[in-house]
Amino acid sequence: MMPVTNVDSLKRRPLRMISASSVDPPKPLFVVNGVPMGPAFQPEDIPGRYVKKVEVLTGTSAAAIGGTRAANGLILITTTRRYKPVAN
Repeated sequence: MMPVTNVDSLKRRPLRMISASSVDPPKPLFVVNGVPMGPAFQPEDIPGRYVKKVEVLTGTSAAAIGGTRAANGLILITTTRRYKPVAN
């Protein structure tokens, strides 16, 4: 049985709302040319002309490559030789 809350006591306290927009959504692990990128990495930073291939992995295949850091998925980006990723 659910505990009964006194509604009058709730009126005296400020109400804190937590919504999906207030919490950062989980991000996948990005790997560019074999280099794992940090949480500040933005895929938009790679010019489209340098991208050769993009692979999206989830579940056990992502965990096999990225371990626990890839729990939210893994995105493998292969670029041309001209683009050099900088891990942050």
